[in-house]
Amino acid sequence: VYTATSGRDAARVAGDVARLWEAYAQGGTRLVAQSAGRAGKATHQAKIQRATKGFVIMLIAHALDQQRLWAGVEAAVKRSLIRLDAGSHATTRSIETVSWKEAVCVLQTGMVSLFACLDGSDHLKQALYASLRE
Repeated sequence: VYTATSGRDAARVAGDVARLWEAYAQGGTRLVAQSAGRAGKATHQAKIQRATKGFVIMLIAHALDQQRLWAGVEAAVKRSLIRLDAGSHATTRSIETVSWKEAVCVLQTGMVSLFACLDGSDHLKQALYASLRE
C-alpha cells in the first residue's frame, strides 16, 4: 500500500488488504460451513480461526512496522506528483491528499478485525506491547 504510485491505487489496495485481514481473522470467507465433528456444531471457520490465531500477532506487528517506516501522507503525495507536470500539481495535490488519507483510514479500520482476534489472548497482547516498546 505504502509504495503505491498514486493515492487512488493505495486506497484500492488498502481496501483489498483490509478485506483480506478480515477474512483471515474470521477464519475464511464462507459464512457457514458445518464440520463433520462430533456434534457437528463447530464451524469450519472456527477451526481455521483457532489455528491461525497465533499468527495474527505477526500480521499486526508487520502492519505497524510498515506504518512506522512510512514517511506519511505529505511525502506520499509529493512522490505521486513527481510524475506529473507542474501545471496540474495544484488540482491533483488535493485529490492525492484525500486518496492517501483514505488509504490510511481504511488500513487503520481494517486492523480492528485483527485486534478483535486478540480478545482473550492476554499473552499475545503482552507480546505485541513488548515488541512495540523495542
